[in-house]
Amino acid sequence: MRPVISIIICTRNRAASLRQTLGAISRLEVPADMPTELILVDNDSEDETPTIIRNCRLANMDVKYLREIRLGKSWAYNKGIKAAIGDALLFTDDDVHPSSQWIESMCRPIISGAAEIVSGKVRIAPHLERQWMTPMHKNYFSAVEDWGTSFGLVGANMAF
Repeated sequence: MRPVISIIICTRNRAASLRQTLGAISRLEVPADMPTELILVDNDSEDETPTIIRNCRLANMDVKYLREIRLGKSWAYNKGIKAAIGDALLFTDDDVHPSSQWIESMCRPIISGAAEIVSGKVRIAPHLERQWMTPMHKNYFSAVEDWGTSFGLVGANMAF
C-alpha cells in the first residue's frame, strides 16, 4: 500500500540522539488508513549516523535512507521532500521523541481536509530544564509549551 504519510527527519553527526528518536518512532501507532514511510536524510555525517540509518528496520513503516552532501538543513529537507510520496509530510528532528499518537494527531486534520498545516507543541527534555529558564530561553530550543494556543510553525513538530 502506498504511504499516505511521509515522516522526514534530517540529521548530521547526531548518532546517539537519532538512535533514541528511532526507538520512539518504532513505537508510533500507525493508523490503518495512513500507511507511513520514514525518510531519513543524512546531511553528510562523519560519525555512526549513516550506519544507524542503514541498519534501521521498523515493523510499523518502510524506511528510506538518503544522503545529502551539501551541508545545511534546507538542502537536506529539500532532498527529503523530493523523495516523499505521502499525501502529508510530517517533520521532526533527530532529538525528538514523539508520543505514540503523533501521526494521528498531526495528520488526521490534513488527511480529512480540515487543515493544510498543523503544528504541535514541543517540550524541552526534563534533564535540560533549568530553573532560570524563561519562555524566551526555551524558545531557543524550539520548546513552545509556554506559547499558549497560538504559535508559529516549529520544524521539530509540523505537518503539511
